[in-house]
Amino acid sequence: MNRVRIAAAGVAVAGAAFLVGPVPPASGGEDVIATITDERIGESSALVQSTVDPDLAYTINDSGNDTVVYVLQLAAGEVVGTATLDVDAEDTEAMAIGADDRLYLADIGDNDAERSSVALYAIDQPRPGDVTVTPDVFEVRYSDGPSDAETLLVDPATGRMSIVTKSLLAGGIYRLPNPLHGDRVNIARPIDVSTPGMVTDGAYLPDGEGVLLRTYIDIAVYAVPSWHELGSIDTPRMPQSESLAMWDDGRSALVGTEKLPSPIIEVRIPRHEWRRMHAGPDRDMSGSPPSPVASTSAEEADDDGIDRAWVLVSGAALVLLGGAWLSARMARRRRKPDQSRSTM
Repeated sequence: MNRVRIAAAGVAVAGAAFLVGPVPPASGGEDVIATITDERIGESSALVQSTVDPDLAYTINDSGNDTVVYVLQLAAGEVVGTATLDVDAEDTEAMAIGADDRLYLADIGDNDAERSSVALYAIDQPRPGDVTVTPDVFEVRYSDGPSDAETLLVDPATGRMSIVTKSLLAGGIYRLPNPLHGDRVNIARPIDVSTPGMVTDGAYLPDGEGVLLRTYIDIAVYAVPSWHELGSIDTPRMPQSESLAMWDDGRSALVGTEKLPSPIIEVRIPRHEWRRMHAGPDRDMSGSPPSPVASTSAEEADDDGIDRAWVLVSGAALVLLGGAWLSARMARRRRKPDQSRSTM
């Protein structure tokens, strides 16, 4: 993203906040799994559930902080361990568990789109306790020039990793070599898929049949390998939408935010979305090609009018300030009929 587009994005987001007012905290009706209050985690930028101990999760801060993985006890949100990497990372924005069951940290943030290469760091999944580790380092370069990104995906079926870039109007997906090369630069090459603008995190479903991409306003739902966008899921309003992790065997996602206190909230995948993703990548339950579905609120149906009013004001503010992408997504959502909450 060039400097002009970065400035436009910043103005758009700031303008929306000014016109809409302070973003309220998560309400009591939402499923808050835990709340991070540790002062060391002031800019939580990613969240991953451990696969060696499901009671644990990992998070990291982004730029301007030490390269430390914080081990969280999910039931309480408490830090029970740290893994300090002896590398000088620039902007760690994402994490994922690789096919080798190791934790990969993605040093891929590049707001000014000026880094000639970025990097992935691989370590064994941390346990409770404090350790310092030397990671395996995988240098990455985009085939078509620098890009800002905050999302690392791992296909559970093949183990191949992909990076989702982040820009104001739309992003893209860049596939990495499989396996990664530790002795030379890994070239990330784009595929012919357009993703929403301002994607801050994402994850594959455990069975590899769907992908969730989080933006500042919702979660975009894709069927793969076709990368057909099925629809979107509303998310709770947070000060800054940053992280997403799969939960409950893929029937839910956990979402988090920067700034303390930082709640970790469960967002259920609506039943019809789940069925569409598992009916095959290109056909719905009736055997017909899928069509986009309306967004389904993560809150109760009687809150729908309030949420939609907030969305309308936010969309209008971004139109006035040049946020064309956000306005378009809001307009699409407003055209669709209201739906009651539908969960597994």
